Amino acid sequence: MQENKRILYSNGKTRVPYRKAYLLDYNGNVHKYWRIIFYIWDGNKQAMVRQQKYGGINKYHTLSKRYEAANELIDEINELLEEGYHLKRTIGKNEIDPDQVQRMIILDALDHYLENKKGEVEATTLKTYKSAINLFKQFLADQGVIEGLIYKKLPLKKIDATLMRRYVTWCKDRMSNRSVNNNMRIIAQFLNYFVAMDNWLFRVSPLKFFKKLPETTSKHAAYSKDQIREIRDECLKTGDAQLWLFLQFMYYTLARPYQEVRFIRCGHIKGERLWIPATASKNKKGDFVTIPKVFRTELEKLHLEQYPEDYFLFSADQKPGIQAPGKNYFYKRFSKVLQVLKMNGSESHYDIYAFKHSGAINMYLSGVPIDRIQQQCRHQSIQQTMEYLRDLDVFRDTSDYDQVEGL
Repeated sequence: MQENKRILYSNGKTRVPYRKAYLLDYNGNVHKYWRIIFYIWDGNKQAMVRQQKYGGINKYHTLSKRYEAANELIDEINELLEEGYHLKRTIGKNEIDPDQVQRMIILDALDHYLENKKGEVEATTLKTYKSAINLFKQFLADQGVIEGLIYKKLPLKKIDATLMRRYVTWCKDRMSNRSVNNNMRIIAQFLNYFVAMDNWLFRVSPLKFFKKLPETTSKHAAYSKDQIREIRDECLKTGDAQLWLFLQFMYYTLARPYQEVRFIRCGHIKGERLWIPATASKNKKGDFVTIPKVFRTELEKLHLEQYPEDYFLFSADQKPGIQAPGKNYFYKRFSKVLQVLKMNGSESHYDIYAFKHSGAINMYLSGVPIDRIQQQCRHQSIQQTMEYLRDLDVFRDTSDYDQVEGL
């Protein structure tokens, strides 16, 4: 008995809920398709699910033969249900048997989760996950013995609110609230990963108590319109039109410089849209972003249709080519521009990413709806976009409040 990637399974000991099979025979009408209905336990959903089987019973056209075949199938199904057979997902690469979750050691679970993330996130994001996982391991090591068990032998199911409260306190003594929040977000994902396999892993969520800690907003630097003009003039003055084009892609499409803009191919530009492939995207999902009309006009002057679609738009030859430039190629050239314009130095917060931030601010102040900015940023929610813009200080304009009438 099989359904998609789920198989009929029993460990010979576990008894799970079920409802016996019964026949839906449409009052003995042999001109309709009869079926066997039953409810079986789904180990992944942790609930009973409705199933129906035909089992070849409808090939018989006499009542006696069809009832005989149906009763045999019902007996077979009920026997399996009584023996504890249930549905569960087949185990793929880097997956574990959900029935083993209850017996997992925390350290093994942390390693498994991190290994599973390798195929889901890009290298820079994976480093963030590694940092959070290693921090939690360090905390466990500092505790030594937990509930009478050496931390190295502590089962995953022993994680509870008491332990996590101690972890939050431990983190707060070592880092900012923002860092604590980021770490707890990853640990929450780690716990939810295993809860999805076994809903009974924890009686109460170990992080039910946790509320996001207040953070001191650290403003992202953004360039003023005058500064952008100065940067443009310096790029063109030195004959570096390619660097200026690179910066414009960030400004108008809000794409990330090193991971996305650097790997744009000629075929990714499709009229008013730019394709960001999953291999370059932060969330590993391919998606389109909009190329504003003012920038499309500039791109049309490049006559990119004369190049093969698989050519990278940027290359060390200053024109589309078969190899993308190195990660620091534009960074070094842009640093020289900032140095000439005296926008660098230890006190400066300006960098190449600031062009992306400046573009987001320009969209908001130009009246682009917040949900369209969300799409362009490829944020998961409008709330995320609002927080991003708030961090950019775009809500500093108080002129609208001047319209408020007095009492």
